[in-house]
Amino acid sequence: MTQPPEATVEAVRYAVSVLPADDINFNAYALYVQRRRDGWGITDGAGWVETRTGTWTLDHYEALTFPTPEPALALAQRFALRRTVNGISVTEAYQRTHPATTTPPRHRPAGTNAEQCPACHGTNPDWPFLCPGPPAAPAAPEEPQ
Repeated sequence: MTQPPEATVEAVRYAVSVLPADDINFNAYALYVQRRRDGWGITDGAGWVETRTGTWTLDHYEALTFPTPEPALALAQRFALRRTVNGISVTEAYQRTHPATTTPPRHRPAGTNAEQCPACHGTNPDWPFLCPGPPAAPAAPEEPQ
């Protein structure tokens, strides 16, 4: 009895997106470079890229085909930067799910009215309503003698 042949592993689809893979909008904005019978093509899951300028077609047979995945990946990376879904660009989608980090509010000088201090705002401090001031700077370590 002959042994069955070993299983082979081959990459047949690459995901290309500006968004990280764990982003909730990744699947909506991702483009895929996918192996076809006659080469490699770029798809969004519904249509295929028909021209190098980004015209899309639903007809699988009219799609642009590349002999290797590298040129298709380069073109898909270009298209991924200007991808728009339901009128929202990929940049806007990224900004919505990854807001810019802000620095925490700083205390005003000690004794300032707490209602005017951005760091005390909404904390309802005890009476008198005074800002405690910025935290004290850490003490410098003492040098050995």
